Amino acid sequence: MSSEVKRVRDGFPDELSKLLDWSEQGDYVIAKFKHFEPAETFRDLADIAKELGGEWVSAGKESHFRFKKPESKILALIDECRRVLDKLEEAAKEVH
Repeated sequence: MSSEVKRVRDGFPDELSKLLDWSEQGDYVIAKFKHFEPAETFRDLADIAKELGGEWVSAGKESHFRFKKPESKILALIDECRRVLDKLEEAAKEVH
């Protein structure tokens, strides 16, 4: 199990995390139900997922919880900072 999957999985109580199959897909950690679960269990899992920054993806039999990997968020912020710096440099050239 990767450190990213472990980090997200550790945010759930053991009795709930065992109900899910955990994997990675690109920039996301994915958690799918192993079996159909009652609505109360789903709500408990959804509440925890939301607290951890996850979201429910409704896709029929492929429905799952999805969590953006932290390094992907950091890389996106770095890219945004670079774009802002480029704009500032362009603006500074126009002033001089």
